[in-house]
Amino acid sequence: MCEVGAGTGGLTRDAFPILDVDNHCELLQYTATDISAVWAPKLLESIGSSKMQFKARRPGALAPPARACSAPPCRALPHRYGN
Repeated sequence: MCEVGAGTGGLTRDAFPILDVDNHCELLQYTATDISAVWAPKLLESIGSSKMQFKARRPGALAPPARACSAPPCRALPHRYGN
């Protein structure tokens, strides 16, 4: 999972624990990115997982190529909106 524009990590702190215990998919790595690494130490400490990493990225920088994953595909989960 890659989060672009993590900032202070509000979304990261909410999303990571949910994604890390999902019974349908295994979270192998979560990368939070932002143009500044000023918040990175606090974010990494608050998550406290070896699956979490932070990378400073300048605007317009190309993302690294995706790596192949041998894990089975995730099942589509029903959405919770509407009836």
